[in-house]
Amino acid sequence: MPSYEFHCPDCGIVQRFHRMGAAPATETCPHCGTGAPRVFSAPLLSRTSGRLRSVRERAEESGDNPAITHRRPDRQRNDRHQPPELARLVGKKAASELRQARHPASPSR
Repeated sequence: MPSYEFHCPDCGIVQRFHRMGAAPATETCPHCGTGAPRVFSAPLLSRTSGRLRSVRERAEESGDNPAITHRRPDRQRNDRHQPPELARLVGKKAASELRQARHPASPSR
């Protein structure tokens, strides 16, 4: 719901929430009860959550100063990695045989 500002001559700025386009031209001041005309101010479009703000800042920073790795990772990746559960289910020897076996649907060499 948008926030609208009204200027009370005695108390200063009074902030009220109204539906979009439903704000009256004057609002009664909650402190002194006098009429406060509506003041047009800049919308709060830049107010975002902290998480979204940090993601935007990191994205902007990575565009100017991308993170570069200077060394290879310590561990080489195994493309034929099988989950360790297989060895627990069928035993180490059977798991090894299953890893080396050709799939029946694969084309012959």
